[in-house]
Amino acid sequence: MSKALWPKRRSESRAIVRLAQPVGDTFGKIGVHTVTFEGNLPYTTSLVGYSLDRNNGNDPTLHRGCYVHEVVDGRLYHDCDATAGVSGGPLLNLINGNQYIVGMTVSEFRRGSNGSVTRDGYSREYANVAIPSAGFASVVTTLLQTADVDVAAPQAADVL
Repeated sequence: MSKALWPKRRSESRAIVRLAQPVGDTFGKIGVHTVTFEGNLPYTTSLVGYSLDRNNGNDPTLHRGCYVHEVVDGRLYHDCDATAGVSGGPLLNLINGNQYIVGMTVSEFRRGSNGSVTRDGYSREYANVAIPSAGFASVVTTLLQTADVDVAAPQAADVL
């Protein structure tokens, strides 16, 4: 039986789940890699997730060869195909022969639109947004440490 370890408050939109059995040996593990995006733009990446426009979010989606175009206030503005439901989906890259998470999609700019906005090309005004792995790797470590002793997690003020 899996156990939800965090959040302790219902209003939080993120969680950590401890699985009853390890799955890494069966399904594999993906590491986290910190990338310096500045100076390497556009940065080619891939996004994996469960967008609601694909069988109501029940089928996985993969967009290979999309780009992080800008870094604005620590956020990665990208053009990967992402609609509602893909939040939390990793930006993945093959680095030295291994897949790594280099960022995590967190939102999209809709500029008042009720639904996801589709554009033919990149536009800052309607970009999808991710945070770089450097912005959450230390937070995940802290959350896992607090989960190990079954205490409420501290506020993650440094996560955008």
